[in-house]
Amino acid sequence: VKHGICYSGISPEETILDAEDEYPFFFQFSKYQNEFAKLIIENLKMINGAQLGSSFGGITIYQADINLTNVIIENCNGGVGSAILTANGYCNLYNVIIRNNTGGRGVSHSVEYNCPNPILDATFKNSVFQNNNPDDNRSGGAIRLGGHSIISGDYNAQLINCEISENYNNFYNPQTDMGGTSGLYLKDMELVDVVNSTFGANTLSHITGCTISVYNTELNLYNSILYNNVGYSINLWEDAVVNISHSLIEGGDDNVNYYYPLAIVNWLEGNIDEDPLWQMSGNYPYMLTENSPCINAGTLDLPAGIELPLFDLAGNPRIYGETIDMGAYEYQGDPQSIDENVINIPEITQISNFPNPFNPSGAGRSPSTTIKLDLAESGKIKLAIYNIKGQKVKTLLDAYSEKGHFELIWRGIDDNKRSVASGHYFIKLKVNGKEEAVSKCILLK
Repeated sequence: VKHGICYSGISPEETILDAEDEYPFFFQFSKYQNEFAKLIIENLKMINGAQLGSSFGGITIYQADINLTNVIIENCNGGVGSAILTANGYCNLYNVIIRNNTGGRGVSHSVEYNCPNPILDATFKNSVFQNNNPDDNRSGGAIRLGGHSIISGDYNAQLINCEISENYNNFYNPQTDMGGTSGLYLKDMELVDVVNSTFGANTLSHITGCTISVYNTELNLYNSILYNNVGYSINLWEDAVVNISHSLIEGGDDNVNYYYPLAIVNWLEGNIDEDPLWQMSGNYPYMLTENSPCINAGTLDLPAGIELPLFDLAGNPRIYGETIDMGAYEYQGDPQSIDENVINIPEITQISNFPNPFNPSGAGRSPSTTIKLDLAESGKIKLAIYNIKGQKVKTLLDAYSEKGHFELIWRGIDDNKRSVASGHYFIKLKVNGKEEAVSKCILLK
């Protein structure tokens, strides 16, 4: 893989890469180098990536800076990370599906010994990790994130609006009598935020395992659902701190294993232990039904740095009704009870923003600008910020949407989470590949 390359298809249904179980799709061994290997992949599907007898599955990059948007990776086999294996660097997934892979965990992102730039920065948003299973040599499971216990660095991650479901882990340690982790394994991380995510029907070969394992890490668990999983909801190891707010945790504290007795769980407000009443059928089995206790049970008082997506995993508005729901799906109401005569559907597609100008750093001024989006038709929506030279600086939205009125926020940062310079910027909206609206925005510092 050459550094700084973008691989772009038409869609995951129309652009399919098949490695025929012979090789990984992308491999770069830049270990112990200072430069990060930048890779951008969008709008395609990758299947059958493998190299038998090795650790390499679909994508393997050391010193990585990988960004995947609207991508499916399935039926890959790899010893450590079956779909994605990265060691040190950045990994950003948006609208990505990791499913039906075998071997190690679906995604493994860690920091190795002697790396020159000890960084682990991961953002997984609006993504699905489903049915990732073991093979004869590895134990399976969905996600592993691991910093380093000796080398200091920035080790942070966010999982926002994600579904982690139906993954299987068969690990067992006879010395501790502890099973493995089916959903999310965290070790030596500084801070991990899990917001509006659904963990369901993940299974284990040993019931002493868990859905989420926390070791030497602080975890914020907000607006999330852990239900119908085998084993403990959470296993707590040495120096684990977990803050749980407005979440449904099956079994509550009784289903949390304090393997390390001094580990801390802060049960904050709004937590419940009930059946979430999932739909359990159709394309989105983990959607909420009308009597779910998770409806309007979430909070918008979230940890710093969290930006909620505009849509849930089904393409519906992420906030509907009184406030946000728990889990990765937002209940939209009973469609049979809606009076079509009172629905306010935009007649034209347009965008605007307020305040304008805005100042993200000035005292007493607005720290962001709110972009109002009116969609007169449904389809594939792309909304992005461009500078005066026509260069894209920030992708705000790249997803399918129904027609309607929406709002989202730009805080004056680019895709690399860096503040942009003062000046004129353009907000451009494309619907189904056609540019439909442009709005000028002024940032002052």
